[in-house]
Amino acid sequence: MYNADTNAVDLSGYFLTDLLADPTKFVIPTGTTLGGQAFKLVWADKTSSSNAAGGDLHVSFKLSKSGSELGLFDPGGVMVDGFAFGPQTDDVSIGRYPDGADLPLLTLDVPTPGSTNFLAGGNRPPIFQPLPAQTVPEGQRLTFTVTAVDPDPGQHVTYSSHRTHRLPRRSIPETARSCGPHPSPTDPEPSRSASALRTTVLRRAPQRSV
Repeated sequence: MYNADTNAVDLSGYFLTDLLADPTKFVIPTGTTLGGQAFKLVWADKTSSSNAAGGDLHVSFKLSKSGSELGLFDPGGVMVDGFAFGPQTDDVSIGRYPDGADLPLLTLDVPTPGSTNFLAGGNRPPIFQPLPAQTVPEGQRLTFTVTAVDPDPGQHVTYSSHRTHRLPRRSIPETARSCGPHPSPTDPEPSRSASALRTTVLRRAPQRSV
């Protein structure tokens, strides 16, 4: 299991199952937590009696090599995540790429239990540190630092700003940079009120350097 959120989650009382129509096959023990952007290794080996606090999870069912289903349900029986998969091949792993992505499941190059999925040639998104909400008086420039770490080497992050008047795209290295809104030379001079209300949204577009 992977928690894509930055905050830890308490999984006590959640359910895991290999049959979506029967969501309560295995109840996750009390005190089981999953840290932010962390992994929890789950063994579908039908040996749930071997579970120990803080360790891997062992569930009360096994997955079929001919294909099956897998689901996570909250304590109220609402599905958090679930999917079906087809016949499996020895020593071949399938999973989401990048971690936490939408379906479909992909055939991965190497098994990576308990850690980040790996796909040769894959382009994982950069990880951005959260930006706090900020306000400034009218007419004062707002400057902030965006920090991103890219798990794939040899890449850079490109930012673009979007407002009423389109701004040119500019490239910023993946190390921290100070940036702010800069009007295009072709933009008309903004009025005082427009300057006070102007909002800049940064959108990331990861690119691989060739």
